[in-house]
Amino acid sequence: MKSPNAGAGADRPEKIVSALCVLLLAVAMFLSYHNQRLFDDIARLEREHLDRDGVIGWVRLDPETKQLFFVRR
Repeated sequence: MKSPNAGAGADRPEKIVSALCVLLLAVAMFLSYHNQRLFDDIARLEREHLDRDGVIGWVRLDPETKQLFFVRR
């Protein structure tokens, strides 16, 4: 007579693969969140630096017309 748990270990690899996929997704989400926070911090520091230096805009060259124009912040 067979044991009722005879096939219980058969789906173990699938559970491990599923758990690893969930773990990989969680790590990717964490890194994405952390990366966005770093970009936000860099942008904030750049704004503070421009404010401290009194920069109100900058000059750019239009590549099509080859004319300079002023860009306000």
